[in-house]
Amino acid sequence: MLHFENYGDFADYFGPRWHYYLRDIIATIPVPLVFSKGQFERGVAAKLLNDFAEDPFPYLDEKIKKKMTTAHSDLLRKFTELAFDVGAEVRWQETQAAEADLQNDLVETPNEPF
Repeated sequence: MLHFENYGDFADYFGPRWHYYLRDIIATIPVPLVFSKGQFERGVAAKLLNDFAEDPFPYLDEKIKKKMTTAHSDLLRKFTELAFDVGAEVRWQETQAAEADLQNDLVETPNEPF
C-alpha cells in the first residue's frame, strides 16, 4: 500500500500513536486467507501471508478488491492529512528526539568505565 517495511516505518511517518490514527482503516483491510491445522508449522501459512502482503489482489474476488482499493485510498488520504497538518512537525521532532535518546544509550561515554 504505502510500502512500509515494518511497524517502525509507521511510527516514523505517523508518530508514536500511528495505530490510533490508522486503526479504523486497518480494520477494513480484508485478509481472506484461512489456514488449516499444520500449515503454520510447515511454513505454508507464512509463505501465503508473505505473498499476500506483496500483492493481495490475486487472492481477492471483485467485491473484496473494491474494499481493498478503498482501504488503499483511505490510507493515502490519512497519510496526506497527517503529513501536512499542523502537528506533523511536532510529531517528527518527537520521533527524532526519541531516536537520539536511543542512540545515546548505545554509545559508551569515555568517562564511564561500564
